[in-house]
Amino acid sequence: MVIIIVAVLGILILLRFILIKRPQAITTTTTNNNNIKQTQPKKPRVTISTSMILTKSENGDFSISNEVVEAITKISSKCDIFLITRVDTDSEEQLAHKALQDSGIFQNGLVNELKAIYCSKEEGRISIVRQIEPHLHVDGSEDIVKALQPYTKKICFISEQSQFPPGKNVSSFPNLKIFSDSSLFA
Repeated sequence: MVIIIVAVLGILILLRFILIKRPQAITTTTTNNNNIKQTQPKKPRVTISTSMILTKSENGDFSISNEVVEAITKISSKCDIFLITRVDTDSEEQLAHKALQDSGIFQNGLVNELKAIYCSKEEGRISIVRQIEPHLHVDGSEDIVKALQPYTKKICFISEQSQFPPGKNVSSFPNLKIFSDSSLFA
């Protein structure tokens, strides 16, 4: 009887070690100039709504300030950025994309151009963020922040007019530059 109990316990302990996945470091493999593969830690994903980044002029063109480009440059040094833009039409999407291109955000590896994502509704922005499962989401809409709060690890609310009620996973900043200088995204 004792032998059977010891054998069952041994099997259970063995199964525990086999079935429980040990956390693996998230890495990416690159090849340098000498064809030597190097493994580097993957950067945490950050989604940024462009609603507070892109400004729309009266003639319908979009622009982005140098201060915002500097902030994105700083954030991209430590994070893998996805830009999410809500647009009403295909031509508006093209104008927004052109503004992002002209700002230089897609150059020198700051933001991968394929990670500029467009949607036509606010609900689309919520769905995109939930699908990407970022470490951090940056947004200027209280409604979006409230909707994402239960599903997103960290959220940064950007608004000069109001502060989002503090929560366990929400921080407020008046602009993207001050956020990029903070230690939140690091």
